[in-house]
Amino acid sequence: MVDAFKYALDDQQYDFLGITDYAHRSTKWFSSESYPLWEAKKAASVHTMQPDFLSFYVKGRSPYKRAAGHSLQKRPIPKGAPVITAAYVKDFTTESFVDALEKKRNYVATDWILLDFTIEGYPMGDKFEGTNPHPRMLAKVIGTDDLEQIDIIRNTKCIYSSKQVEGKEADITFVDMDLPSDKKDDYHYFIQVKQKNGAMAWTPPCCYHYTPLS
Repeated sequence: MVDAFKYALDDQQYDFLGITDYAHRSTKWFSSESYPLWEAKKAASVHTMQPDFLSFYVKGRSPYKRAAGHSLQKRPIPKGAPVITAAYVKDFTTESFVDALEKKRNYVATDWILLDFTIEGYPMGDKFEGTNPHPRMLAKVIGTDDLEQIDIIRNTKCIYSSKQVEGKEADITFVDMDLPSDKKDDYHYFIQVKQKNGAMAWTPPCCYHYTPLS
């Protein structure tokens, strides 16, 4: 755990580090799992240095059922590439970061790529209901190198792919015209980006619960 903080603070100069334990399931303080949990929370508290660096403990669970096709890696992450989590927060506080991560207001990248993705005005990671059979999506990408490809995936299907991206920035507007207009269903949308230098970025799914008007 000390190595994790050394890497975050000294090597990468991150703004925050969230510690989690997906194996922790017991609620009993004197269980066999309680000491590692206590140690993680203590380490997170000790290494917080506001306003420069925040550390906190995040419960190892997700509010979503696993979305179909949520294995985003068509290509493996380049060996040795750091994986960065970027979060959209209200302010630089522990409460804001924990809230953003629990609501999936974050994305993952292997470089300092800026990425924003909304559906019908709802942000990445959200879950919402609607009656529009043609949901509108907006994406903004600012890369660190020339962009190679941007894909929008609905469940397991790639519904938009731009291989003609020029430069380091892209603004995309896309309307999904292929939803069955008479079928009530859940649709998970996410976006993935690849640069020409191999760096990647991808969002958590945004779940659209579509209900026909009639």
